[in-house]
Amino acid sequence: MIALTVVLSAVDAHTAHALMENCLKAPILHGRTVLLVSHHTTLVSPAASYIVALDNVRVVNIVFDAREISNFRALEMISLQAA
Repeated sequence: MIALTVVLSAVDAHTAHALMENCLKAPILHGRTVLLVSHHTTLVSPAASYIVALDNVRVVNIVFDAREISNFRALEMISLQAA
């Protein structure tokens, strides 16, 4: 398992998109589990297998349909499961 904590928050939107497309969705990660903690829900949700929403380290919701991510206002923990 690869755990990444808020790696997209320190870069601008263009760079975050490039990191997502060229690194986090790259073939080198196929077959691996990536745990990504991010507030960039719109960017990462299409690649997520499931979403765990946290509020002050308490789990408030678990969603297996990434399209429902717009309902969350808390920090989300996105797990990118390899296909």
